Parts: sequence; C-alpha cells; structure tokens
Amino acid sequence: MDDLRARRMCKKMGIKVLGTLGLTEFAKRHGVITKEEALNLLKRIPSTSLCITQEVLEKARSKILSQ
Repeated sequence: MDDLRARRMCKKMGIKVLGTLGLTEFAKRHGVITKEEALNLLKRIPSTSLCITQEVLEKARSKILSQ
C-alpha cells in the first residue's frame, strides 16, 4: 500500500491519520505505555523498514520526554 496515497485519501474523507510516531506519542500520553516503553519503541525504528529521518525521530523523542 502507498502510505502517502492512503493518508491523502483519509484527509479528503475527514479521517484523522496517525502514523507510528503519532500512535506511540498518543499511547504514552494516555498511559497505555510508559515513557520507557515509548522511548524503546523509538530506538527500534531504525532497524525496521519504516522510512523516518533521524530528525523526525528526535522530535518525537523530545515530545515523549516532555510529557
């Protein structure tokens, strides 16, 4: 599936889209996972097939640390 195409279609339909980082931040903010679990998930992302820059990962890490 083309993620960008799916995201665009969801936006057109008024559906809120959360990716891996957004879902991780959401789960941490709502107490589903701990800060340590969220940070561990972020550390594991570079070894997956997800294409996320180090800069974007660092922004997500900073958000989680500030929660």
